[in-house]
Amino acid sequence: MKAVINGLVLSLASIGAFAQSLDERLVMATESIDIKEIVQIPIRNLKAVESEGQILYMSDNGRYVLVGQIYDIWTRKTLDTMDQIRLSTTHLSFKDMNMPIEELNTVSVGQGQSKVVAFVDPKCESCHVLIKQAQGMSDDFTFQFVFVPALGEASVNQVKHISCTPDKQGVADAVLKNHVDRLAVPQDCDLKVFNTTLVAADLMGINGVPFIVAPNGEILRGLPNDLKSWLQERG
Repeated sequence: MKAVINGLVLSLASIGAFAQSLDERLVMATESIDIKEIVQIPIRNLKAVESEGQILYMSDNGRYVLVGQIYDIWTRKTLDTMDQIRLSTTHLSFKDMNMPIEELNTVSVGQGQSKVVAFVDPKCESCHVLIKQAQGMSDDFTFQFVFVPALGEASVNQVKHISCTPDKQGVADAVLKNHVDRLAVPQDCDLKVFNTTLVAADLMGINGVPFIVAPNGEILRGLPNDLKSWLQERG
């Protein structure tokens, strides 16, 4: 079992793997470990249930119950307690995931010691509020804004524009002024960063923005009432 897990870790948990589909990554895994067969089980969500000193994993419709040890590929850790499971589902560690955020469609704002990652859409009004607030906290935090077209087709061209422009320092203001299309871009742009970002966001389950990851890794979907206090408490 340990050899199987180690093989999956090496094949699935790397930045290169994030640019591939799950099926492609499973094929890579089978090249290093002896997987006889794969059967897809129709489970959208799992719930961890503690009962009589044992942790069970139940499908959202109650049809399937899994018994045994669960392993978090991203953090390379077994989850043996409810607290460990809860931490795994409410926090993200890009370092553990071997995912350099700066290699995604990322724009930095600020130069503070504490680092915040936020997935945003250039057309999202709440994201505009977040970017504006970030500019006012530039001495305390470094915000790494990862741009994704979460609002659909209307945002795709703008997100590609942000990915292509060499003028990263001008992106935040351009987004706030709705002038993204005025940013300079080369005639021929390699969309590898754009595409890798889409796959990474999908694998992390980012289906709404803003999606904020605090300095301690805690996840927040949406905006807190007091952003600075929320971040300081999780520094």
